[in-house]
Formats: sequence, C-alpha cells, structure tokens
Amino acid sequence: MGGLLDAITRAVPVRVFTSPAVDAIAGVAAFPIRRLIVLDVTGTIARVLLFRWIGFIFEDQIRDVLDLVSEYQRYLTICSIVVVALFVIWQVTSNRGLAGNIDELSDDLSDD
Repeated sequence: MGGLLDAITRAVPVRVFTSPAVDAIAGVAAFPIRRLIVLDVTGTIARVLLFRWIGFIFEDQIRDVLDLVSEYQRYLTICSIVVVALFVIWQVTSNRGLAGNIDELSDDLSDD
C-alpha cells in the first residue's frame, strides 16, 4: 500500500454518500446540520479508506474473480437474460404480479 496519503489523494473525487434512513432519523430528531455534515463526510472518507484497504489486502483474489468473470462474461450475460425472461414469462402467464392478481386485490378491498 502506498500509504495513507496515497489512499486519501485517490479518494478525493468521491461524492459524500449518506444513508437516507440515517438522514431522515437525524431530521426527525432535529440533529444539528453541521454535525450531520461532518459525520457524513467523515463516514464517507472512512468507508472509502476501508474499501481501498480491503482491495489492497484481497487484490489477488479480486483479480482472480475478475478474470473468471471476464472469461465467462458472454455466458453469464446470456444466462442472466434467460433467467429474467423466464421469470417475466412466468409472471405474465400465471396472472400474477409481484403484488398478486389484480382481481384478487380488488376482491380483498371490496370485502372490507
């Protein structure tokens, strides 16, 4: 590893990624905005440094996985498309959506 300075300089063009759930809770709790911004920026920098450190530690294993994926990329893509297409066909032919049949939903709503 090129040192902490190297990791920080490579992490500079990073958008601060906050958690919407944490931000919502902080808003409800009237958390001071300056403190929230400092914690969000600090958390993002820590996360980037952690990921770079993990990447450095597992560099060989990550490269092996990337080589494997690039070698079989065409087959993996075709299999993914086929699986999604079959799932969509099953959803359409069984008159089910993710929420179920619309007729069943309207019946359930009219029963109340």
